[in-house]
Amino acid sequence: MTHLLLWGNAYSQIIRNGKGEVVALYPLMPDRMKVNRDEHGRLYYEYTVYDSDDVDGRKGTNKVGRTVRLQPHDVLHIPGLGFDGLVGYSPIAMAKNAIGLAKKLRAIDREMTTPLLLLRCVQLGIHISELDLLTIGTVLDMYTELQRDDEPHDQLASQEDFDRF
Repeated sequence: MTHLLLWGNAYSQIIRNGKGEVVALYPLMPDRMKVNRDEHGRLYYEYTVYDSDDVDGRKGTNKVGRTVRLQPHDVLHIPGLGFDGLVGYSPIAMAKNAIGLAKKLRAIDREMTTPLLLLRCVQLGIHISELDLLTIGTVLDMYTELQRDDEPHDQLASQEDFDRF
């Protein structure tokens, strides 16, 4: 439960006996797990293990990690809220981003609320993960320009103009 609340995901390796029955769940660290899809769209998990990990009370000395690929039937994955259908987002990171967004909204002189900004982002096709790269002013300017796309222009820039720029 702690992993889910702190990292947004909880993972456990499913340990089975010879008959395929579940006999144990081994907790896995969320910061070492990567969730992806292969070229055929099948889900898989990649977990980084280190020789220095404590295994049955024995500690190794090698600090270099190796990646182990796990299939979905070998992993119990409890994702938190997310946008991509693969992993959940950390509630702490989401709170940090919301606080930062609120601070940015207060710093601008244009009237803007968080829901309105998010609506503008959806209208522009901007993913929430890209908001760290953009300022609120940039999003508003992009939206304003989008509204002006239908207006006739006296002169349009050519490729040469862009190259000179």
